[in-house]
Amino acid sequence: MEKKGLVILNPNANKGKGKKLESIIYDTFKKENVLIEIIKSKGINDCRKIAYEAVGNYSFITAAGGDGTANEVADGIIKRSNELNLSIDEMPMFSILPTGRGNDFAWFLEINGKDINAIVKKIINNEYKAIDVGYCIGGRFLEGTHFINGLGIGFEPSVNFIASSYKKVSGTLSYVLALFQMLRHYPVAMDLEIETMSKTIKIKSQQLSIGNGRRMGSAFLMTPKAIIDDGFLDFVYASKPIEKNKILKIAIKFLSGKQLDDPHFSFSREKWIKITSTKNNMPIHIDGEMVGKEVKTIEIYIKEKALKVIC
Repeated sequence: MEKKGLVILNPNANKGKGKKLESIIYDTFKKENVLIEIIKSKGINDCRKIAYEAVGNYSFITAAGGDGTANEVADGIIKRSNELNLSIDEMPMFSILPTGRGNDFAWFLEINGKDINAIVKKIINNEYKAIDVGYCIGGRFLEGTHFINGLGIGFEPSVNFIASSYKKVSGTLSYVLALFQMLRHYPVAMDLEIETMSKTIKIKSQQLSIGNGRRMGSAFLMTPKAIIDDGFLDFVYASKPIEKNKILKIAIKFLSGKQLDDPHFSFSREKWIKITSTKNNMPIHIDGEMVGKEVKTIEIYIKEKALKVIC
């Protein structure tokens, strides 16, 4: 099949830096004689809609943006491919040109946004990998949505929401500054009931991460042992409250994934997880995209080999 691709470009990625890449992207594909169309997104959910409508018309669909853009595009591809009963070989290839604030999933796929030519060549050669994706139901996604990198509850999304509000600061610095800002209003531990296929537990916790990828926030290894094609989601969570005077010391451990050695944290691999807050509301995000700030129940499960991605 002749390669015909769609690039969905988020011009607002990384405080507007994404819009500067349009001509570079077009010229790079043109040099390799690959026909592409570039469509700029206009707002939240637009990337998801564009990708959904593109399935069946293009051999590959590329997300040029940050983690939120990539996640929306992947969700649109998967949903439409499922509706058309496309096999993993029949669905369009998904690729990322990372231009966002964190680019965490691109980092996990070892994609360098500065080397667009290498990505184009992999597309030409069909060098894709079939990967698992997560699926969650809850918050503003009552009908369900996919996520490719990870879902966070508690500290993590609270910091992410603050970092996203900064107009001039991006990358790791934005998350560090947001962490210190969050400490002014330190979150209380949530009363949670957690159900998996093997157990039901009740805990008080301020931080839970469910990962298909490993990194969030441009530098923090929230689920440092995750594997994108093992048929499981990694579940790393604080199984008891974290005192305010200990949070910075623990936060540093997330830079190297050493929180798994801390007595506050527990780790397991799961195919299905349901988390219910019995008293408090849960702030939740997926790949930097808000699920909700006051969620009561979230259900998450794995979809095995659901997306083929350039990495």
